[in-house]
Amino acid sequence: MLGRRTALAALLMVLGGLTAPGPVGPSYAATAATVGRPHVAPVATPATAVRTGAARATRVAWVQGLRRSKVVTARLDGSDRVVLHSTPRGGYTNLALSPDRQRIAFNPGAGPVRLLVSRTDRRGTVDVLPGKHPLEAIGTIGWSRDGRWIYLEGFVDEPSKGMFYPSYLFRVRSTGGRLQRGRRVGDGRDNGAVFGTIADSPRGIVFPGEGRVLLLPTFGPRRAAVTLARKAYHGRAATDGRTVLYRRVTANGTFLLRRVRVSDGRSTTLHRTRDYADDWIEFAPGPDGRVLAVRSVAPDDGAQTLVLDPRTGRTRDVPFLRSYTVAW
Repeated sequence: MLGRRTALAALLMVLGGLTAPGPVGPSYAATAATVGRPHVAPVATPATAVRTGAARATRVAWVQGLRRSKVVTARLDGSDRVVLHSTPRGGYTNLALSPDRQRIAFNPGAGPVRLLVSRTDRRGTVDVLPGKHPLEAIGTIGWSRDGRWIYLEGFVDEPSKGMFYPSYLFRVRSTGGRLQRGRRVGDGRDNGAVFGTIADSPRGIVFPGEGRVLLLPTFGPRRAAVTLARKAYHGRAATDGRTVLYRRVTANGTFLLRRVRVSDGRSTTLHRTRDYADDWIEFAPGPDGRVLAVRSVAPDDGAQTLVLDPRTGRTRDVPFLRSYTVAW
């Protein structure tokens, strides 16, 4: 068991600082997640009205800080800034905004395996996982289109698999409840997409895996998965399920930011560079095709975050936002 936990520690690349550049991108300090769950008082989540289009379009969220991290949300102009949660160690692995932008799901990168949901109006935070669950760790997360479900990639300890932890697609009610297991999405050998976002779409569930982006027609294994993108070092699925952003490194060392449409699989290149300092490692799709992008090279206080308009190719800095994980 100890050997398998050591393997899982290598599998989970939790936020902890970037290393020197290399041909396959950054690496993160490894931290093993342990089984267990502290008691978190349930918080009722009342029905919420969808905000205006302008408010929804400008709401962003990010992880601020490395070792003493905070989950923060604000409008894109820096106003209405709210700190939703903080942790003294380990940072956060992933975060995803709900379709109405009024809730955010995230999982701490160290300690007991938890999936937390906070309201952006600071009315409370709840752990939506049941008291007992089989998860050794959580990878990617995302919301259903109606906001009722949260999808997650869960790593499970199966002794027959030796030191490898296979992963399955799970879902749980966004207000908490029983954890439902769907299809298997990884064998533990391909390292999963520990950083990324699952997205719901009319064609199925968009799942970014390490080296590929998949379209899962059903929650269960009844229909075969469709590959939307290959050779994707780091995938980021759109919250509306219409497009997928992913990073690709070519054989000659060129870093590409690619976007593929879920409806027909057509892909385009949004950003191209051979300079690692100009490479982007984290992405968040936004309105009107715009992209929130985080540079690969970062000081201790967080990486520079830009807004890219693919129609013009221009970028602008978001001066108040320095992070490693973003959502739009």
